[in-house]
Amino acid sequence: MGQFPTAIRDFAALFVDLQYDRTIADYVPYENFFKSEVEILADTAEQIIQHFSGLPSGVLRAFAVYVLFDSRKN
Repeated sequence: MGQFPTAIRDFAALFVDLQYDRTIADYVPYENFFKSEVEILADTAEQIIQHFSGLPSGVLRAFAVYVLFDSRKN
């Protein structure tokens, strides 16, 4: 991941963090999420996705290939 621009690394970290938060929200009934926290997460996600979307298509394509094939090492 270190070879990719910051916008891609931020997007990847956000994805993992939001996926974790979603799992907690779905399966941990005693966990509370405050509206203000969720609004901050949503605003942050929007900014990171905008930066990600603004990258050149070649960089996005390289990231897609990395995501698809890096974990399949033999």
